[in-house]
Amino acid sequence: MKKIFLTITAILISGALLSVGATPTYSWISIGNNFELNGNPITSSFTSLGSLISVLLQAIFTIAGLTVIIFFLFGGIKFLTSSGDQKAIQSAKDTLTNAFLGIIIIFVSYWVVQIIQTITGVSIL
Repeated sequence: MKKIFLTITAILISGALLSVGATPTYSWISIGNNFELNGNPITSSFTSLGSLISVLLQAIFTIAGLTVIIFFLFGGIKFLTSSGDQKAIQSAKDTLTNAFLGIIIIFVSYWVVQIIQTITGVSIL
């Protein structure tokens, strides 16, 4: 474990030292009024990195919510079809517990984003 840690540390330090003297001649990705890749503008409705992150967060919360609903349904079906088998019942309970924990994680992360939004005054969602 110590060997792995020392190797990773050496790689990070050498990479940092090598990048100090490096000056790029041009930027591959530029974020200004529009996104650019190799100097060619990418047409989109995103005018800033913040608007892109906002859309991504909304999509992530939606996908996470749908995933939790699917896990609740899957756990319920597993519970109903367990036929008294204790292993199957325990597996179904574990699935339902994990789905409930998923709801709590989504709820807490949504409110963390809302609190950050309130503190900074930046509209995220």
